[in-house]
Amino acid sequence: MYYPTPTGDGEILFMYNTTDNPYSCTIGIEDETETRGLQYVYNNDYDPDAMPIINGRALLITTKPPTSQHSPWINLTNYTINDSLGGNNNGIPEPGETIELTIYIRNGGDTIVSNVNGILNTNSMSVSLIDTIADFGDIDIGQVVNNSSNPYILQITENPADTLVGLIIHFSGNDGNYSTSAYLTLRIHSEVKIEESSNSHFAFRNTQLEVFPNPFRNHCMIKFQIPSTKSQTNSNYQNSNKEVTSDQYPVASMKIFDITGRVVKSFNLESCIQNQVSSIIWSGDDDMGRKLPAGIYFVCFEDGATTKKIEKAILLR
Repeated sequence: MYYPTPTGDGEILFMYNTTDNPYSCTIGIEDETETRGLQYVYNNDYDPDAMPIINGRALLITTKPPTSQHSPWINLTNYTINDSLGGNNNGIPEPGETIELTIYIRNGGDTIVSNVNGILNTNSMSVSLIDTIADFGDIDIGQVVNNSSNPYILQITENPADTLVGLIIHFSGNDGNYSTSAYLTLRIHSEVKIEESSNSHFAFRNTQLEVFPNPFRNHCMIKFQIPSTKSQTNSNYQNSNKEVTSDQYPVASMKIFDITGRVVKSFNLESCIQNQVSSIIWSGDDDMGRKLPAGIYFVCFEDGATTKKIEKAILLR
């Protein structure tokens, strides 16, 4: 069905009920000459203002201008996680934890909005929503408020099917005359735990990850260690006279995610040596060299074998 816009162009709506490997795809539109187009994502490279493609999310391409003249405009600026009561108090959502979610919203419009209420919702089966309602009161022009006195409460399942969970908050204010929604992506840190085998020939070195200083302003140092696979012996091919070991080097990766779950920075670790502590410097920029805003970021290191480590890094400006 054709829905006209002020420019006479139709709207295009992409609806994603289920996504598969959204990290290595291209999404956008182009004309018949293949020389003009609009790119939303390419190989996990999003626009800084774009939200990542996940299950249950939709993408609308339109030429309609924002309807923000002489009205409030509530937008999400940040959020924090508290797992001190129902988790290990590291501020990272993990399987089996009960977490408190505090969001920060700003009125970017040109009028005040009163009696603001926010209702949390999701279609993911990886979390259960326990407390979904928060009151934010009156929000003046340019004011930032939060629900720290009444946080949302979520329970993460023991075996979550998703590592990225899409959340939506429906806001209403001005006695129901104003409504809008905000989206955020909750990244669940699910680390594969490695235990030493009773077989003395089958053991792994624990992978370490450190960020210092943290919080930081100009730059931080990320220290890590890639284990050697040459010491890993496959017990399926052992006999009394011979051991078969793997000479394949792991392909390690280091990526930095923002609070929406979008990769903002990737590092090449090909020159790093196994079984030695390595370090890289992050200057708080993205892959395009642009300075990132202050906030919470997640440093994700995968050693290429079976271990993943995530550390929270706080960038100050």
